[in-house]
Amino acid sequence: MTDTTSIIATLAKTTENYAVYESADVGGTQELTGMYVSLAAFGESPEEFIEVAIGEEGPVALVKNKDTTNYGVYESESGAISGSYFAHDVLGSEETDDGESAPEERGISISPATEEDFEEAQDEMEEEAEALLGEMGDDDAVEVEETSEEDEAEALLEEAEAAAE
Repeated sequence: MTDTTSIIATLAKTTENYAVYESADVGGTQELTGMYVSLAAFGESPEEFIEVAIGEEGPVALVKNKDTTNYGVYESESGAISGSYFAHDVLGSEETDDGESAPEERGISISPATEEDFEEAQDEMEEEAEALLGEMGDDDAVEVEETSEEDEAEALLEEAEAAAE
């Protein structure tokens, strides 16, 4: 794959047919949330942690279902992967008059990861967030309504769960 971004995700839950993965939540922001992967892809049991590499190309093609305020929503044509909410920052989305517009297609690969990988990714995200906040002076501070983002994420997960069932 060329020009890829790697995301370490953890198994959030399983449904009758899917393993659901999410990346670390840092400051109310996630790179990946609600990625439904068919249990058939894992054989006996799903991996506890996975690394998702997403870019322009990859062994599995994802097609955009829609855009939300913070995420591009993707699924594979076969349905083995669905309800995958990738943050616009990860996708390199374009700013339009109607908000962010994610690319129509992305390629991904999925490989096993460890808890240590997940914790390292979370630490890196926290360090980046702290560095960005440190660069901002009091005059640049922006108030963020975390409840609205949390509500959106919860609504997105519920929507993804309904679509997957």
